[in-house]
Amino acid sequence: MNKRQRKRKEKEARRKRSKESRDIAPTKHEVENDKLQTEDSSKGQDHTDHEGQFPMNFKEWMSHAHIPNWVVAVFTGALTVIAGVQACLVSNQTDAMRKDQRPWIKIGNPGNMFSISEGAVVLGTIQPLNSGKTPAKHVQAEVMVREVGDNDPVIDYSIPHFHGTTGLLYPNVAVNDFDAIRVGTVKPGSTGEHPEIEPLPPENWKRYSDGTAFYVLYGKISYFDFFKVEHWTHFCAWYASSAFYAARRGKDPPPSVIACTDYNDVDDN
Repeated sequence: MNKRQRKRKEKEARRKRSKESRDIAPTKHEVENDKLQTEDSSKGQDHTDHEGQFPMNFKEWMSHAHIPNWVVAVFTGALTVIAGVQACLVSNQTDAMRKDQRPWIKIGNPGNMFSISEGAVVLGTIQPLNSGKTPAKHVQAEVMVREVGDNDPVIDYSIPHFHGTTGLLYPNVAVNDFDAIRVGTVKPGSTGEHPEIEPLPPENWKRYSDGTAFYVLYGKISYFDFFKVEHWTHFCAWYASSAFYAARRGKDPPPSVIACTDYNDVDDN
């Protein structure tokens, strides 16, 4: 083979190798397309992964967020405080609603129905009135009339007295009056559940007339609302002769009078 033939053969061999290289190596355009496809595939995979992960709960999010423990503790404490405040607000709103809807029993003016005279039964009457918005249930009353002096203790339920009940008291509906009657000496062996009613003795009438003693009508009423919460009303009124007022004109009321007026009260349940 001469020199010329050898050069031609080498040239053809180089051309063949160049062709094979072009068939194997990707072009620039192909490389860019492959890169774009790879990025799209990666984004799709990330989207798929996120779809698989969400929604994650707060605890998982906190664990992935790599937040310091003290920050987590502060944040958790804040949430606890907020939850406590919300619970307190709800409780206060519920309590305010219950109080707005509850029954409220008051006593009509007992001074308009009180009578005392020598040789007669000392009699007072009270009329419980429900000024609330719902009925009062299991209404029970204890009432009594008795004589007291300037410094005598006023409220004493150990003395025989009368009990009454209406069972159920609807709002703004009048019921029968409760009698408050002065009672006399309890018979020997009696439990005091059925005290004796007696006319006012002369000596008692004298003390009342000359102003050295006066009479109080007091009692208490207990009842329940529909939430089964117990409520109560205390009441006391006092009655004296003109001599009593004349002897104390310009002076402070005696302690027993103050004790009577201070007894008027209601619960705030």
